This record gives sequence, structure tokens and C-alpha cells, in this order.
Amino acid sequence: MALSANTKIPVEAGMPGTFSDIPAASSAHIYEGSMVGLNSSGYARALTAGDLFLGHAAAECDNSSGSDADLNANVRQGNYRMQVTITSVAVTDVGKEVYASDDGTLSLTRSVSALVSRVGKVVRYVTTNTCVVEFEPHAVDEPFVAELDCETGEDTADHVLLPAWMNRRGVVIELIYALITEAMVGSGEDQGVITVYDSDDNALATLTPSDGEADVIGDMVIGTNPILISGATGDAANYLGAGKGIDCKVTQATSGGTPAGKMKVYLVLRELI
Repeated sequence: MALSANTKIPVEAGMPGTFSDIPAASSAHIYEGSMVGLNSSGYARALTAGDLFLGHAAAECDNSSGSDADLNANVRQGNYRMQVTITSVAVTDVGKEVYASDDGTLSLTRSVSALVSRVGKVVRYVTTNTCVVEFEPHAVDEPFVAELDCETGEDTADHVLLPAWMNRRGVVIELIYALITEAMVGSGEDQGVITVYDSDDNALATLTPSDGEADVIGDMVIGTNPILISGATGDAANYLGAGKGIDCKVTQATSGGTPAGKMKVYLVLRELI
């Protein structure tokens, strides 16, 4: 659960890490021992799911009455190890990725329907619900995968594929595709259309099932825009500038068949150096 009081950081000996003062966000109250995240404006706060993980707070920073950068949060950075609680962790989980859903809650689960922040990996099992995690501040997570239900009225939300904060340098989009995860039946199956947008609402790709009959589980759907780089000199790359995100939504729902179908949307990106 999220922290409501200062909590000591039980860092293992021999891995002291480094410390950085990071400007705190307006209204942020960061407790000692909180995992610290970077908000979309570039300021530190008690980690919220989806934030870039900065490290653990070495001291309390109460900027709850202040504006951006009125105070600095002192944050432990560099890789370090801590013994922590993760529900149901087992000896077979050593090596698995660890995610945070708030400033004090860790899990081994990365949901496709809810944001989390990658914070490190399990390096040693201790006992029931207890393990040692090597925390990796500034770890850049891969883009998210979203599964959308294309049936009329079932899924009207925008789904994040690449949060804007994650795109620090800009990316080249090599491929946008989907896999059918629930069969689409009946003559209306090709009505199930998902459109992929950048954060300025420019369409990047349209994903349209195209079989004459039912699309079955495992069928691939390729974006209708020219996503693949042709390799010819002078051809324009599909480029997304730094600080821009990518999301997707159902733009034409299916009708006339049961099940009406689901697709899982994937990105293949190349980060610019």
C-alpha cells in the first residue's frame, strides 16, 4: 500500500548507491522510504503507476503547500538491493521483473489494462512473501501492450501503448501490428477496426481484420499505413519526436456475430540515441 509515514530504507551492505536532489512537484509529499517517480512535467513525486522510477527517497520532502521546484527530494539512485515484501513471491521467481503500482506497493505482475512502473528484479528469495530486489532507477520499460474488445459498446477507452514520459529521445516506428486473441465471427468481422494515434491525435496506423470469413486466434493484423521501413535511401522514416506518446482505441466496432472479437496491439520501436 502507499506510504503514509516515513519508512527506513533497509539497503544491503556493499551497495550504497548515490544520491541526487531532484526538484519536487507542486503539492507532492514524499515520505522517507517512498519510491519516487517522475511526473509528466519532469518533477519528482511519490511514485504513481506509470511514472519513470527514480529511486527511493532518502528523507521526507513535504512540498504539499509548494509549487514545482520549491523543494528538492533527496533520492537514492544507482542500483541497490533491499529486502522487501511481495505477496506470493516464490523461490522460482528469482530473476523476474518487479513492478510498482504506487510508492509503497510491489508486485511481479504487469497488467495490460493498468499502468505500472518497472523498478527492478528479484535477486534472492528469503521466505514467504519476502525477497531481495535489486532496484534499477531510471530503468526504461518497453512499450505497453493493449488488448481491446472490438464488440460494440464494450471498449471505448484510449489505451496507452507508449507513455509520453518514456519517449525521452524520439523513436522510429518500425512496425505496428495486432494479434487476434478472440475469434471474430460473421460477415461483420472486418468492422473491428483499431486506430493507433500519437499524443497529438495524428493517426499512425489502422488495424483492420481482413479475412472473408472468421478471423481466428493468432491471426496477425498489420497496420494499413506503411509502417515498415523500406530501406531505400531518401524514403521518410516513421518518426515520433521526443516527448510524444502513442495510444490506440476501437474506432469501428464489430457487429452481427458472437464472439465479436478482441485484438492485442503491439509496437516495434527503435529508440534514437
